[in-house]
Amino acid sequence: MKRLFISLAAILCVAATASAQTLIVVEEKPVLTNKKGAPILPQAGDMSIGISTTPFFTYLGNMFTRDGSNSAPTFSSLGAGLNMKFFTADNQAIRAGLTVNFGTDYYYGNPTSNTAAGATVTDRMEKSNQGFGINVGYEWRRGYGRLQGFYGAQLTASYNNVTTHYKYGNEMSATYPDPWTWNFNTDSQAQVSERTIDVKGSPVISVGVFGFVGVEYFFAPKMSVGGELGLGIAYVNQGESEYKTQYFDTASNSVKENTVKRHDSTTPTNGFNVRTAATGNIFLSFYF
Repeated sequence: MKRLFISLAAILCVAATASAQTLIVVEEKPVLTNKKGAPILPQAGDMSIGISTTPFFTYLGNMFTRDGSNSAPTFSSLGAGLNMKFFTADNQAIRAGLTVNFGTDYYYGNPTSNTAAGATVTDRMEKSNQGFGINVGYEWRRGYGRLQGFYGAQLTASYNNVTTHYKYGNEMSATYPDPWTWNFNTDSQAQVSERTIDVKGSPVISVGVFGFVGVEYFFAPKMSVGGELGLGIAYVNQGESEYKTQYFDTASNSVKENTVKRHDSTTPTNGFNVRTAATGNIFLSFYF
C-alpha cells in the first residue's frame, strides 16, 4: 500500500511539472518604429491634435499670382478649428472637433459731404459674425506601414449668424432728405431717400450625421499629413432676416424708421429640411 501511495505521488508531480511548463503563445502585432526605436503610428491611449492645411496651400498658391495682399497664414486663420482624437485601441479612436467664429469687421466709404463743397465724410459698416460648430464621432483604421486608411461616422451641429450696422456721415434732414450715401455693395456713392441702418441676419442652425473616409501618411514618429472626405444628411433651419431702414418723412418733418423681414435666399429654408452635403479637408496631425 505504501508503494502505491508513493507511485501516485510521483505521477502527480510529473503531471504538475509538465503542466507548469506548458507555454501559451499569443501572437502580437509588431510595432512600427524608426531607426531610433520610436513608435511611428498611434497606439491605444494616444491623443492627437489636427489642424487644417488649407490656409497654407492658399498662401502658396497666391505666391504665384499678382495679388500683393497675400499674407502668411496664422493659427487664427485656421478655419477648420480644433480637431482631437483619443485612441481606445491601436486602430480605433473617438474623435471630436470644434469650430468657433466670433468677431467684427469694419468697412469704410467716403461719400461727398452735403454741407461742404469738395469735401467728403465717412460712412462705416460694422459686420459681426457669430458662429460655432461641433462634431463627435468614432473611427476605425487599417493599413500597412506608414500609410493608414480610416473610416467612420460622426454627428455634427452648427450655428451661424451675421448682423450688420451702418453709421453715416451725412445726416438726413429737411434740407437734405436724400443725402449722399456710400453703397458698400458696389463701392460707390449715390443720393438716396432711404437707406439701411441695421440688418439682423437669420441664424442658420444645422444638425446632421456624416460618414467619412480618408488616408493618412506618417512622415515622422506620431506626425502625419492626410486628407478626408465625408457625405451625410443634415437638417437645416433658417428663418427670416430683419432689415431696418431710415427715411425723411416730409409730413412729420422728421426722420423715421421702417422694419421689414424677408428671406435672403431665393429658396428659403423656413423650417426643417433634409439635404445631402459633401465635406473635405486636408490636415496635419500631431500625436502624443
